[in-house]
Amino acid sequence: MAALHNRASPTNTLALFDGDQKALHTKNSAFTLRTSERKDATFETWFQAKTSYFPGEMWPEKWILTECLNSISNLGTLANIDPDLLPEIINSGILSGKHNEFYTMAKLLGITREQAMFIFCTNIQQCHGESFSEIIEKINSMLS
Repeated sequence: MAALHNRASPTNTLALFDGDQKALHTKNSAFTLRTSERKDATFETWFQAKTSYFPGEMWPEKWILTECLNSISNLGTLANIDPDLLPEIINSGILSGKHNEFYTMAKLLGITREQAMFIFCTNIQQCHGESFSEIIEKINSMLS
């Protein structure tokens, strides 16, 4: 971000932070300004326009699983599994720790990690897509 700030010509760049980074927005902004070594009165406006956050207040994998608990029926259809079995599988994924969630659930579902990611992310898109409206709006405004 600091190098991007130092460029003379603007670019269509959007940095996406994990949702749990929202609480550190001021710290991340100050760090970027400090490492860019360039004073700029409009920096905060620039930083705000060039950054966004994934939904939620937690890391993305945990947010996906937590949201999927609210759309079990659709997830069951996508995974071709009884929806009543999914809360236990999802909770096992969450309890497996950061970055192990999809691997653990894939083993329990008898599919690959990539297939599990595809199924859960498809469920998010189908049932919780509105959660990404801010990111989509920023991208669309950059491209227009």
